[in-house]
Amino acid sequence: MRGCANCGLRVNDQCYVNGRRIKPGDHELFKDCSYFIEPVIEDGRVLEPAQLLLLAENEIQRRK
Repeated sequence: MRGCANCGLRVNDQCYVNGRRIKPGDHELFKDCSYFIEPVIEDGRVLEPAQLLLLAENEIQRRK
């Protein structure tokens, strides 16, 4: 399911992109966020939010 609760850019209940605090139930409000990205595991480790943000921004640019 898309949304803040499952986004790789969610860090300690805060959005890495805009700094917005993610409260319970907010994940439904932002389910169409352009920056949503599933957590990516590479070499047995989840990529850092900064790395995921680069991937998300590349995807946004590709869609234009």
